[in-house]
Formats: sequence, structure tokens, C-alpha cells
Amino acid sequence: MLTLRQRCTLTMNDKARILLVAPEPNCQGNRRHRIHLAKTLFPPLGLLAVAAATPPDYDVAILDETSHPLSYDQRADLVALTANTASAPRAYEIAGEFRRRGMPVVMGGIHATALPEEALRYVDAVGVGEAEGFWPRMLADFSRGKLEPIYRNEDYPSLDNLNIPRRDLLRRKDYLLWNTLQTSRGCPFRCSFCSVHKFFGGKYRMRPVPQVLEEVRQLSPDGPVIFVDDNIFGNRARAEELMEAVLPLNRIWFSQASTDTLQDDKFLQLASRSGCRMLFVGFESLSDENLADINKRFNHPKQIEETVQRLHRNGIAILGAFIVGLDHDDITVFDKIATLAEQAQLDAIQIAIRIPIPGTDDAARLADRIFDQDYSKRDGSHIVFRPAKISPPVLLEQRLQETYARLYSGRGIKIRLAGQTGAHVPWSRRVNQGFRLRANKWLKRLGMNGMK
Repeated sequence: MLTLRQRCTLTMNDKARILLVAPEPNCQGNRRHRIHLAKTLFPPLGLLAVAAATPPDYDVAILDETSHPLSYDQRADLVALTANTASAPRAYEIAGEFRRRGMPVVMGGIHATALPEEALRYVDAVGVGEAEGFWPRMLADFSRGKLEPIYRNEDYPSLDNLNIPRRDLLRRKDYLLWNTLQTSRGCPFRCSFCSVHKFFGGKYRMRPVPQVLEEVRQLSPDGPVIFVDDNIFGNRARAEELMEAVLPLNRIWFSQASTDTLQDDKFLQLASRSGCRMLFVGFESLSDENLADINKRFNHPKQIEETVQRLHRNGIAILGAFIVGLDHDDITVFDKIATLAEQAQLDAIQIAIRIPIPGTDDAARLADRIFDQDYSKRDGSHIVFRPAKISPPVLLEQRLQETYARLYSGRGIKIRLAGQTGAHVPWSRRVNQGFRLRANKWLKRLGMNGMK
């Protein structure tokens, strides 16, 4: 087998070629098991940012396996992978095949950051943390044929003057929602199930608003702008500055926000005027005990209906997210969530089985209860640990399927959207049809009848 130095210099030329790869979860040997639609939801924004941070003396290509099949016949001087936990097994498989063909492979992303020593068993080098901090050093060492095993950032990279993501490397037509961008990183909350504060740090770091606006102006005029920030309203003064600046652009936009930022009508009126039409909100649980356990005490289940009504009054739809399988959940949790969604007229609902993500407090807490070590099942639709109050564990998967069938049936959508008016309604309908299509294909693949 070739040495690392030989593989680093095997095909080096005047302009070395770097292949950035986003693996597809649950895909072994190019045999795919996910629900395939005509298009993938979002482009891999992280890899677009890595490509933008690559010096111009490299030739960069991106392969998103959720959109295109991977061929090992292509040549690259360096293959760089990113992966979350669910896609890590596929990333390791891809790494092994490219290395067998003589190409050096490096890896970064959430999973490699949490478990760098594990990742290093499959690749030649691992980047820990945000790529803008270590990627230039890694490339410089690669060009000399002297990759270090692990690259760590001394501090979190500055978000000032970030390069615009290389959207020219992918095809717009392959994605349902193309206009994704990030205006901030980090989160001061320490929710036990979440890896954001571990990866991006415990405080908000924000890009200068003029630089955000410049990127928005370069986006496709088709479709909404998706701010992928973990909490677009986390810093209120900055959020107001951003919305005032975006308002004249006359763009529709979606993002994510925490419940504590959604209690002021005047603030939400500004959000609506600036073009906000949908927010992803993590309600997580209807149990105060569960919320205390996962360190999300600022959520108040009794305020959910009021929060939804306030958003609707201001023309903003809400995609409410819930976690099931928490320690105070019994099997009735699904009916409780579905009933609440109908009564509150939640525009859309995402329900995920609790995921022990490596590096999080939750994963450490559940370590002795994990019975299935297959990372590809840590995707929110499979159970890999023993719940405290639900047995057998597989009941969680069965009830999840049944609840999606209820919520996204024609009747379920009608109940939730009945009588709604406002600027958000057309977007609510589109999102529900998208969820319905995905849920219907998923249920049919599992042998259940399609929804009516």
C-alpha cells in the first residue's frame, strides 16, 4: 500500500483537484434506502463554504450523494468528506474505497469533531471544528505531503469577511430550497440533546449585516431565502438591524427561532414586514419534567397555542418540532402531540425519536441504555436505546409512523389549516404537501397503506 506521502503527491499537478463529498445516510455500496424524491431539500451549505475557503490555486468539485450517485472512477488529488452521525458509516465506506485507489482522504464535520480519534481510523487526517479555521493549514500541509493526524482550531473563526459559498459548483435544479445562507453561529443555550454549542460555541457570533445583504442579493430570485441560523432572533438588536436591512429587498424568508423570542407582537410585526413567512421552532416536549431534563426550561408547553396564534396574526407560519422517547414520555406522547398540533393549528410538525448524538450530554446520559451501535440509525426515525417508560422500544418507531400518517393525511392537513388566513397560508400549504409526499413514500416503503 502506498504511504501517505506517496498518495499526497501521486497525481499532484500545477492545479491539484479537490473533491468535496457529502455522503448519503443509509447508503451502502451505492444501494440507497432513503425515500427518493425528484430533488433534495437543501444543498450542502457547509461544503459550499469549504469550497469558498479553498485557495484559487486548487480545482474544487463537490459531490452531493443525495443528488447524484458517487463514482470511484473519478480522480482527485485529495478527497474531503463531511458527515453527521447518521451519515458517518457511509463516509467511512467512501473513505476506504478512495484510499484503496491511492487517494488521500480527510474528514471534518459534526461527527468527526465529536469523535476525531474514531474518524482517524478511516481517513488520513481529521479537522475538528469549523473548517475556515483549519482548512488552509490542512491544505498547506497536504501540498507538502505532510498531513498531521488531527487539526484543531485555537479559537472560533471570525465571521467577518467570509467568502461567499461556491454555489456555482452545484446545480440549482437539484434542490427544492436553494437559497440557504448563514448569518450567525453559536448558541448560549446548553440543551442536552444538541451539538450546536459544542461545535459552534456558547455565544452568538454574527456576520456583519452589510455582508449578509451582499450575499442575499446574489441569491436566485426564485424561492424563499432560508437563513439556517440556529436562532435568527437570538440577539434581538442585531435581528432588528438585519430585518430592517432585508425589508427593502422584498424577499420572502424562513428561519429558526427559540420560543422566548416569539412573545412580542411588535417585534414579530417587523419580522413579517421584512418577509418572514415561516419559522422552525423547537418545542421539544409537552412535559415540563422532560424540558427540565434536557435543559430547555425556557419552553413552556401551556404557551404553545398562544405562540402559534401570535405568529399567525402576524402572517408567519410555524413548523413545530418535538422529540419523543424522553424519560418522562409514555406511549401516549404521540396522541398528545398530534392533538396539540390539531388544536393549536400548527402549520407543520416534525417529530423525531431522541438521538444520542456523540459528544452531547444526552449521549453520555444514555450510554448504558444504547443497544444498537449502528450510527446510520441515529436519524430520528429509529430507536437505538431503551426508553425509560416505553417497552418494547420498537413501539416508538411504529407509533411515529402512525402519527405522521394522521398528521399528514388529507384530513389531518385540513384540520390544522382550516380557517387560517394571512400571508403565511400559501407557504403552509406548500410545506404540508412536501411533508405529505415524503411521509407517504416513507410509509409505503415500510409496507403501510398510503395516506388518504
